[in-house]
Parts: sequence; C-alpha cells; structure tokens
Amino acid sequence: MFQHSLKLRTLRRLVHVNPNIGFNPNTASKVASSDGSSFSSEEQSHFANLAPTWWDPSGNQRILHLMNTKRIEFIKDTLTKKFFEERNTKNKEDEIYIPKFNKNLLPDYIKIQVDNMEGAYMNELFKNSVKDWKVLDMGCGGGLLTESLSRLDVFRQVKGYDMTEECIQVATQHASKDILLKKNLENESLKYEIKDLFKEDSVTEKFDMVCCFEMLEHVDEPFRMLSCLMERLNTGGVLVISTINKDLVSLLTTIVAAEHLLNLVPKGTHTFEKYINCSEIENWAFRNKMEVIDAKGVMFNPIRDEWEIHSKKDIGNYFISLKKL
Repeated sequence: MFQHSLKLRTLRRLVHVNPNIGFNPNTASKVASSDGSSFSSEEQSHFANLAPTWWDPSGNQRILHLMNTKRIEFIKDTLTKKFFEERNTKNKEDEIYIPKFNKNLLPDYIKIQVDNMEGAYMNELFKNSVKDWKVLDMGCGGGLLTESLSRLDVFRQVKGYDMTEECIQVATQHASKDILLKKNLENESLKYEIKDLFKEDSVTEKFDMVCCFEMLEHVDEPFRMLSCLMERLNTGGVLVISTINKDLVSLLTTIVAAEHLLNLVPKGTHTFEKYINCSEIENWAFRNKMEVIDAKGVMFNPIRDEWEIHSKKDIGNYFISLKKL
C-alpha cells in the first residue's frame, strides 16, 4: 500500500511540475551549459556511470538493445525510399510506363516470386547507393548503433562521436574483441572519437548520413545541435533522428512507467522539459531547407517485450529522417 501511494505521489509531482503537458510545442530547453558543452555536467556524469554496463543486454541499456533492430530497420527503409524516389525521378522520362497492379490478385506462388524479386532489387539498390558513404553516429554512447551500422558492411566508413570519454572507451574496447570490427577499427572504416560539436570551431569533415538516436532529449540546446548536424551533411545527405514527443503519453511511458514503475531505465535518465515534439523538428527542417523523408512513431510493448514501429509520429517516441536539399 505504501509503495502504491508513493508511486501515485511521484506521478502527481511530475504532472504538477509540467502543467502544460502536450500543449506547448515550443518549450524545448534552450538553456546552455555553463562551460559551453552540448551536455550538462549532470548528463555527462549520468552516461559516464552507465558506460561500464552498456553492452549488458540485461542491464541498464536493455531497452536500447531491444530498440536497435528497429533503428536499423528504419534507417534501411528510409534510405531505400530515398534512393527509389530519386531513381524514379531521374529516369522518369526514359522509362516505359508500366501500370500498377494489385499483387494480392495474383496466385500465391507468383506473389511470393514478385515479393522476392522486389526485395532483391531494393537490397541491391541500397547496397550500390551507399557503398561510398561516410556515416556519423552522433552521441554513439557505447557504440550500440555504430557497431550495427559497421556490421552491415555496406558503408565506406562509420564514425561514432560522443563527448563522454568513458563511453568511447567502452565502444572501442567492445569492437576490438570482434574479428570483423577489429579489422574495421584497424583500417578505420570504423572509428570512434571523443567530440563535442558545440566546441568545434569549424566543420572539418562532412558525411552522407548522420544518425542522432536517443540523444536530442539529453542536450541543453537541441536545435543548435540539429544545426551542427546539418552543417556536417553533404548536400543530398540524410539526417536520421530518434527522440521523444513532449506529451502526456511520453511522460507516462518514459518517466513514470520506465523509470519509476517498471525500472526499465535508471531514475533520472529523462528530463521531460527537454523533450521535443516531432512537429518542432519538421518546422525546423522546413526553415532550414531540409526535406522530411519519413516519420514514424515507435512504442515499447512490455507484453511482447519489444519495440513496435507505428504511424502515430506525434505520440511518444518517434523516428524521423530528413534530406538536406
């Protein structure tokens, strides 16, 4: 009974602190760190403490381990969609018109063959289109996504930036224990660097894709960070983001449930005031000549113990991809 009342008081306190939940889309934190860093000292300390258990699939980062396959799925879908649309636009005048048809009207054995042919074509299109790409995973932490991108073995180079030294050490050490990734580290097709973009005087390197997953909700000036990421993109490059809407659903799922009821992540991991609505990023993209490629909601299903991608991008967690025009 006492524990139940404590949880209710926690919920009331959180809601009281945030009286305008879901109704104020322009209140993302814009308070800069005193030392000019993109992360506050509290955030840096938090992730430094998490670093040693980053690769424990049953530890504090378990929820990210479960999300990682959905991250890769969204990235591949985004890039395939981009390449397919660009190819169709480029070759539109040269191609013979073929009417669309409903595959469901075909016999099952033919439908399977068509699906396999389409899948093979899209996979080949993806591989051929990214073979010379340089990719940046910004806020890579212990290298969970960075390693997965490197393992795809389709990009020319994958880099992971993080300003927390402990995380970069963990990422490098973990990759060095794998035969393939160790080789990639040696030839620098996989590389980790300690870097804070807010302290960079100039852009020294550009990328074809920049990923920023579960990071924006931790920085003090998210739109300044977005601008830094955009500056590091080549024209036509892709920025892929995963973060959290500022709404009641997010408060209940990511803080009340995940931190206080289910203990899925350590308490204090999230700060509701730093959450950013998908519409805010879309508006920022429009103002900065970035085109939205795709946006999807992503929700953790505790019953199935897995993440699920859905169409409601304005509720809870979400993925969004942008193209630099």
